[in-house]
Amino acid sequence: VLVSIPKKTLEMASSVDSVLVLGILGIVATTCILRRRLQLITGAFGYAVNLIECALWATSYCFFAMTCSHLVELAFPAFKPEHENSFEWLLLEVCLQAGANAVCSQVIRDAVHVLPVPDLNRDGKKLAAEGGGVIFAFIMFSRQPNWKAKVALLDKLMGSHFLVHRLL
Repeated sequence: VLVSIPKKTLEMASSVDSVLVLGILGIVATTCILRRRLQLITGAFGYAVNLIECALWATSYCFFAMTCSHLVELAFPAFKPEHENSFEWLLLEVCLQAGANAVCSQVIRDAVHVLPVPDLNRDGKKLAAEGGGVIFAFIMFSRQPNWKAKVALLDKLMGSHFLVHRLL
């Protein structure tokens, strides 16, 4: 159907008119193709700019986690493997330090959001990296060897069927 309409138009028109119509149709088709390709290129560029912005957020969180997260450990007793730890006391220490880590995380998030990290793409899009994420948590917990040791010992004491054996 689409091919028959231009054929009928060409048959009815003079050769100059036919060339003019074909030229206009060609320009319209080329414009549509170029517009679509430009949208693809612009979208890819915007995505790349958002990735750079994510890197800025991650760098900021990494810096604060590296410099501040070990301070939480100072508020809790050091892990002593030779010391006999009661299960309940160890569980309390781990849970309290998790709460202190949450407080420290929030303080760091508030500090990072004060930094002038620009919206490079100017799209107003909130990126997942603005909240910290995996890199922030990994660095933060990596800087707390005593807490990691306590969690590992607690995990060993609990075993894989902890709740099943306790409840049955």
